[in-house]
Amino acid sequence: ALQRGGLAAATPVAMIQSATTGNERLVESTLGTLAHDATTSGIGSPAIVVIGAIAGLRRDLLAAMVGWQ
Repeated sequence: ALQRGGLAAATPVAMIQSATTGNERLVESTLGTLAHDATTSGIGSPAIVVIGAIAGLRRDLLAAMVGWQ
């Protein structure tokens, strides 16, 4: 539905299962491959889906923090 509405398949997406708990799991993907990637990773509910540039920010921030103290 989101792609039919105009979002590109390459739009960054993050799916977070059981956020803020000891069982938290995360899959970073794109809108076009999220369903497959979530299934392959075993991500299920409860989960939050973050769509757009903010979903790709985590990876950028982690890369910038490597070596930071």
